[in-house]
Amino acid sequence: MDRALGWAKDGLTQRMRFRTEPAVRSDGLPDGIYDLLADDREVRMLQNWDPDAPQKITPLNQGSLSAQISPRDRGSPFVVNPEKHLLWRFDFDVVGESWSLGDLVRESGVAELVGKVDIDGHPTWHIRVLDPKSDGTVMPGFGFDIFVDPAVNFFVRRVIEHHRDIKQEINGVEETYQIDITRTVTTFHDAGGGVFVPTSMKFRAVSGSSDRREMVCETSVTDLKVNEDLSPGALDFRFPEDALVIYSPPLSPTRQRVVLWGPDNLPRKEITNMHDIPGFGAALRQSDLDATRRPVGRDAK
Repeated sequence: MDRALGWAKDGLTQRMRFRTEPAVRSDGLPDGIYDLLADDREVRMLQNWDPDAPQKITPLNQGSLSAQISPRDRGSPFVVNPEKHLLWRFDFDVVGESWSLGDLVRESGVAELVGKVDIDGHPTWHIRVLDPKSDGTVMPGFGFDIFVDPAVNFFVRRVIEHHRDIKQEINGVEETYQIDITRTVTTFHDAGGGVFVPTSMKFRAVSGSSDRREMVCETSVTDLKVNEDLSPGALDFRFPEDALVIYSPPLSPTRQRVVLWGPDNLPRKEITNMHDIPGFGAALRQSDLDATRRPVGRDAK
């Protein structure tokens, strides 16, 4: 399946727009559309809102729209991390942290320079990084093999993630196995000033389980702009008026903070129960009225 991803970044703020195909549900409402804005503090996510053909929503009827604000941490709903695909940052899903190469080496329990390795005709230096730390806790069983290319100012040419001690039931039997994920940059764009941007990447994941599952895909950049002014609206993320925005994490196991969004991309009203939603009372009264008009007994049809 082909997927299109739009990504813009300025400093610590980045916006990502992601769409899958097909983008329409069986009831005709949009589906598989993501719009996310993130900085170092929070992530705002708007799902299934097509700005070119916006669906009609009301506070009481949200259609297929979903809106959320969450802290930028391991639970962030960043469905795709472009910096990870570009081999600019690295993370383990278990740890939930995102690291630059320098930070990864500095914070690792073990980091060593292994030697020179040829990758598709490109001489690289092989760096092995094990046991990255999170809050002082060492996470054993995971590691990176990272290959930096001196011809492109030591940008990463390949990274292999080793995920060990994966537990899963396969064909009724629980297995413990490892997964190796390899990401390789096949072409770079020279953006000047010592900056090289990957424009073609290959992804390969191999499972060590008994069924030996393997996944392979390729990614290419079709429209690249580096160190240029962003187009108007590139970072102009907005929740639509009347969207119910859910804040994460929950206030408690049974309570979630929900805000009704107003015009000018600003919160309008805190929703603490269904009666706070405009139109709910009228809809409830209409439902009760319809129930009183419904025939009952022998003559009901």
